Amino acid sequence: SIQRGKSIFQISLHISAISRLGFISTLVYSLKDAAERNQLDSTTYIQLNLLLGAWTLAVGISHGIYESGYTIRKALDMIIFGSPFVVNAYLSMRKKKKEIL
Repeated sequence: SIQRGKSIFQISLHISAISRLGFISTLVYSLKDAAERNQLDSTTYIQLNLLLGAWTLAVGISHGIYESGYTIRKALDMIIFGSPFVVNAYLSMRKKKKEIL
């Protein structure tokens, strides 16, 4: 919550977090819609899966490093969340490559 006496930087961090949440929610909704229409094998959705997976893995690693050196316990939830997106993108790319050959 934004309280009196916070710096502009601290307020911008809150606004940035809300914006990222909106962006990621849009990505997840787009992927859900594509899955319902059985279109996850298209290039756009493969790239969205990779983007979301890479983002969650990067955030997980940065959460693990933040403050007191790297601890896997801090990073594990984001790594677990992001892994299915990366795996799905990889499997979709393999399927698409087999269809081309």
